Amino acid sequence: MMKLSLSALLLLTPSLLLVSPAVLASGGHGTSDISDDSASSGWQADINLSYREENGPNMLGFIPTNSHQQEAGLSLDHADISYQSDLPTEFAGSRISDRQIGRIALSYHSDDVELSEAWLENRWDAHNLRLTTGQYLPRIGFLNHVHQHAQTLIQSPLMNKVYWGDELSEAGVRLEWLPKLGKQLMDIQLRHSLNILGGDHLNSNDNTLAALYQLEASQQLGALQVTALINGYYTNVSDRGLFLFDLSNNTHVHTNSGYTEFFDGDILHLGAGLKLRYQSEFGDFNYQGEYAQRDEEGRLYNDTTNLADITLNSHGQYQQVWWTSPAQQWQLGLRFDYLYSDVEVANTSDNALDDSRLNNNDETPKRLSWMASWLFGAQQRLQMIYSDGPDWDAYPAQLEVHLQQSFRF
Repeated sequence: MMKLSLSALLLLTPSLLLVSPAVLASGGHGTSDISDDSASSGWQADINLSYREENGPNMLGFIPTNSHQQEAGLSLDHADISYQSDLPTEFAGSRISDRQIGRIALSYHSDDVELSEAWLENRWDAHNLRLTTGQYLPRIGFLNHVHQHAQTLIQSPLMNKVYWGDELSEAGVRLEWLPKLGKQLMDIQLRHSLNILGGDHLNSNDNTLAALYQLEASQQLGALQVTALINGYYTNVSDRGLFLFDLSNNTHVHTNSGYTEFFDGDILHLGAGLKLRYQSEFGDFNYQGEYAQRDEEGRLYNDTTNLADITLNSHGQYQQVWWTSPAQQWQLGLRFDYLYSDVEVANTSDNALDDSRLNNNDETPKRLSWMASWLFGAQQRLQMIYSDGPDWDAYPAQLEVHLQQSFRF
């Protein structure tokens, strides 16, 4: 199924973010300079063929997010085709900006094809400003703006899955300011990112808007690169469509109607993260961790009755470490995921939500994942992930194998 956003109309010429082998090996986050997005012009296709012993995790205790199903067995898990190009910076004899970039990307996730990116970005270098309009992957934490195939572990953190559906793509407007502080302030590089986003991922029948802000700070201390971030997201949503009593692990839907339940209320999301990278003759040693908490308060109802007033407080985190060989051919890594949720219910009767997705049956999702990657060609990567859910009965020990192939043309 093709999902096309109206933001595509804002795009004049398509674009592509090229992921080099070095970027793949370092986790897909670009160079140490926070202002460098490691992008160049051209076409690229990325394919991820996967094998899983078990279906993807099913996390109860949260309002379901539009997330793609991960099925057991051999499958084409993810594929992107995209194009990026620099565009003319003059219009009717007037200079618009110092640089104008366009990008388009179609993404396949196990069960459908979506327009994940279709944007224009103007840059004013003298003022360190960037303005992006269209459909894009917002900077929420370290991972959302990086396509899954270019991440260190080709496996989304649990908190990214429950909060953003693995990878959030949304129509919006983004203004970024990237000042570099002077030597008196240790040459710290900043990135302020302010977004006004749509609410398509919330399955809302209303014209929902959301505000997102993220501040990143990066500094090079000899061989050590330090990056920290904080962010906040807020929206008030009406008629958010849900299938609250569908307990399967497939929360991805292809409809804007037919929902059995709805949510009206506020969503406040706060996050923080830290990333360290130490480069040595023995390879790159990396740490990355994020923490997020979310408060959702409002009313649940269906077509005939009010089900409950709810307050859902949750938080999640992941911590991961990895090593990349000096030639950037091998990677070894470890990640720990943790989620917690608490639902308070009022103005309800007859235990109306006991059999819904909001009842986590007192389970707290935890996951340990061990990763080994081999970059065996200029555009090929093989990754094996063995993961287990300690004290999480719904997540048995399992193996994932990912074979990634990239094409440039």
